[in-house]
Amino acid sequence: MHLSLSTLLVTGVFFVLIFASGFWLGRARRPYPGLRFNLHKLLGVGAAVYLAVTVVRAAPLTSIQLGAALASAALFVADVVAGGLASLERPMPAVLGLAHKLLPYLVLAATGGMLVLLRRGVSRAAPRSFPSRINDRAGRDSPARFLSHLPRFPIQWEAGSWGGLHLPAPICPTT
Repeated sequence: MHLSLSTLLVTGVFFVLIFASGFWLGRARRPYPGLRFNLHKLLGVGAAVYLAVTVVRAAPLTSIQLGAALASAALFVADVVAGGLASLERPMPAVLGLAHKLLPYLVLAATGGMLVLLRRGVSRAAPRSFPSRINDRAGRDSPARFLSHLPRFPIQWEAGSWGGLHLPAPICPTT
């Protein structure tokens, strides 16, 4: 599936709003004001739902696309957990605050990469930079066409043979 330009724009707007509300929230003291805090959380949840729907609509995914989507989701979950723990009034380790300052950029990069893979599609054959004798002999890029000229050994199923399997006679005659 190729993603539309509007999908990329909506995702970009979500990230701009999430980052803007996060910087706005960072200027406040704890406990964070309810409106700022809830706006930041709801924007994140909205972006996550929108991206999840986008990925589900793009199915079936290749393994690279699925891996990118899972990596993006895992980073998003880690960012939400770090942000939730950093927002508590109790003192937390400094690494949580640092994680919530770095993870959004990793989420942005992973999500951007995932969207590029979903938009371009990675299932297309890559251009060949050097001639491939295997593909040239087959006449097509399909491995099935290349293997089609190989001899086949039929296996016949019969009710009376051992385990239902009857093997063909050997190729080389035995003397």
